[in-house]
Amino acid sequence: MIYNDRFFRRRRRYAEQEFATANALVDAYKHLAYVVDVGCGTGLMLEQFKRRKIGVKGYEIGGGAIKYADESIKPDIEVLDFSQQQETGMQWELCLCIEVAEHIPGECAPVLCDNLARLTAPYGSLFFTAAIPGQRGHGHVNCQPQGYWVERFAACGMDVDWWMIGKAYASLRKIGDPRGLLKNFTIFKHRRIPVHA
Repeated sequence: MIYNDRFFRRRRRYAEQEFATANALVDAYKHLAYVVDVGCGTGLMLEQFKRRKIGVKGYEIGGGAIKYADESIKPDIEVLDFSQQQETGMQWELCLCIEVAEHIPGECAPVLCDNLARLTAPYGSLFFTAAIPGQRGHGHVNCQPQGYWVERFAACGMDVDWWMIGKAYASLRKIGDPRGLLKNFTIFKHRRIPVHA
């Protein structure tokens, strides 16, 4: 486990930041109905999405975080290791993976990207952040520039969605970016194959 009980017990103090970030994403995605959060921790963002009547699912690598989740969100969080090949049978309108990838060894990065691509619905978005080189943090083993992840997701049939990046950037900036995501987030969408007559 990367983080200990003390870390997860203290997460509640960041609830307002997490709630504000969730609200900013709802603002950017207007008619959002379903969200999955890979590496959801104690599920703070999921709580806020659920309050906004959005269907949620969270995945966390270990059970340590879940025991500190609010009772209202615990049933929506499942233990699953996305550094290993997974098949959930579900696809989501918005898939979140926020500050998780840097904790996963480089040799597992293609598997993580494939899992995330398969979780994201064909018409959906993947909101992805990962620590960049030099970014401080606990348990970082794979800090990479954004281009590294762009290449990995391209191999999974996903491209950068510049239009949604602009919308999300504006929404996060409006609330003061309480989680510091503006410096390293990217949004991906599935590559569209042109249909020829």
